[in-house]
Amino acid sequence: MRTELGHYLGQPVLIKCLNFTSSAEDLAKNKKALVSEVRSMARLEHPNIVKFMGFYITEEHGLCCISEYMEGKTLRHLLSNKRINLTWEKEKISIAMDICSAIVYMHSLTPRLIHRNIRAEKVLLTNRREAKLSGFGCARDRTFENTMTAGVGEIQWSAPELLQDGEDYDEKVDVYSFGVLLTELDTREVPFEENNNSNTNTRTADLTMKLVTGMLRPTVGPDCPACIKRIVRQCLQHDPALRPTSDKVLEQLREARQELMQVGGATGMIGDPSMRSDERVMLTAEIVDQNASRLVKTLENVLDFDCPKTGAIVANNVDWHGKMSAVDWMRECGRYARVNSMLARDSVKRRLESDHGLSFLEFSYQLFQAYDFLHLRRHHNCYVQIGGSDQWGNIVSGTDMVRKADGKEVYGVTLPLLTTASGEKYGKSAGNAVWLDSEKTSTFEFYQFFMRSEDADLPMLLKTFTYLDLEEIEEILAKHAKEPEKRLGQQVVAEHVTTLVHGSTALNLAQQATKVLFGGSCEGLSANAMLSIEAPKTTLHSHQVFGQKVVDVVGLLDSTKTKAEIRRLIKAGGLYINNIRVETDTALVNMNDAIEGKVLLVRTGKRNYHIIECN
Repeated sequence: MRTELGHYLGQPVLIKCLNFTSSAEDLAKNKKALVSEVRSMARLEHPNIVKFMGFYITEEHGLCCISEYMEGKTLRHLLSNKRINLTWEKEKISIAMDICSAIVYMHSLTPRLIHRNIRAEKVLLTNRREAKLSGFGCARDRTFENTMTAGVGEIQWSAPELLQDGEDYDEKVDVYSFGVLLTELDTREVPFEENNNSNTNTRTADLTMKLVTGMLRPTVGPDCPACIKRIVRQCLQHDPALRPTSDKVLEQLREARQELMQVGGATGMIGDPSMRSDERVMLTAEIVDQNASRLVKTLENVLDFDCPKTGAIVANNVDWHGKMSAVDWMRECGRYARVNSMLARDSVKRRLESDHGLSFLEFSYQLFQAYDFLHLRRHHNCYVQIGGSDQWGNIVSGTDMVRKADGKEVYGVTLPLLTTASGEKYGKSAGNAVWLDSEKTSTFEFYQFFMRSEDADLPMLLKTFTYLDLEEIEEILAKHAKEPEKRLGQQVVAEHVTTLVHGSTALNLAQQATKVLFGGSCEGLSANAMLSIEAPKTTLHSHQVFGQKVVDVVGLLDSTKTKAEIRRLIKAGGLYINNIRVETDTALVNMNDAIEGKVLLVRTGKRNYHIIECN
């Protein structure tokens, strides 16, 4: 095969064609591979796959494939250059995600496309080290009607089933190859180079036998992050059924990518004027510090902070702003700021036009946030800042400051603020805020918030708060539309978000509590689940409850109710203990009635609850 640089529509392109000076055997093999490559690439369109531009046929060269030209050479070339420092927390994880995204796309096609030859040599890079998969000469459609048994590819990257004649295989061979490629990324070495002949295309019987039997597997280095080791171990499972699907691998890589969360210990003492018509209430340093600590605690429930190389990082801007004097701060920030640009920000203009005006304190807020971006780029190699759409002006101030101070290009991404279908904003000022902190919004109320969602909001909620495919979301919405009273859509959203934020155990408690509130049995319910219910709670001594008449115990909960009223309620069938109707006004409360011997749920009417906790 021969490749050369050409031009198409004024753009540089790569032209791949047959080399007719090759032997007849090689020529036949290369011709078959080139035809396969053209056929496969013609149906592909993905940002992490080399773009197919077309093909042509000449008498001199025969079939010629035209693809986009990649100026950054191959991943193997980059890995071999030991003078270039590469780390998992920066470059490697991005490259791995790019490649895996391409594999997920191929496996999502109908019929699925199997690459069968994924390795660093087949990954091309842009100058910005964006990875694109190439080398589709070995690719084949996954036809489920026919057994696929023709093995192909370089031996070091081949799954065991590919190395066995007549063994059936599917797209999991690409998952195995990707696992080997991850070891390449980690060690920067070609796997088993010392075990193989000088000619890396030669399949030695010894190496093949060891790979097929599982005696030999590629390994990562001792400093490889634990999360990457885990992914490699799963991808290299000998049994294809035990390997994850490519989309699950991509999901794990996303989780392994390092997140940098900033807490505003300094800016919280100033107040952001964005989206405000008046000045914010000034908070004390103690309250701001408490809020920052609570934010970190909440983030620990959602993000992985354990891995020293790829675990999430929390940076508190009081750590750098608090150490700078006023003169230092003005020299660092003030010289890069232009008053005209600061006045042009929408948040500033709105406040200047309002009756409240704008204090210098709030006017300077954008400089503090701008310097945060500069500090994070210098100390954490942060190049992208993400925030709500109300933060656009502050983020742009940061990109301007970084460019002026360090001559670096950084980027900002803003997300639309969440609104209901009627346009109402979710948030503190709107009065419908839901907090991630379970001390501010209990797990039960958190779950119920989404269960109470309007049907019109479901498309937005499912697309925003779940990782479900669009096809799955459409199916859920269709099922929900047929029987909206069952609230299937709300249940899916509530389950996904509660699990994400509070975990599966908390979800189970919330679901148990929900069942009880709608008249379900309390049997099997835990005390913790009962206590998570948003209802008035009273703590009583055991001797005040157990062995006492129900009338007397209920009287302790509400001093405004007379015993006569409680007796009439019982007679009308409107008093329940743990959702079991109290039949007579002489009934006693027994310890066996209490959940785990300490919690009772008293219900009057249909929806009036009160919880008794005994000690």
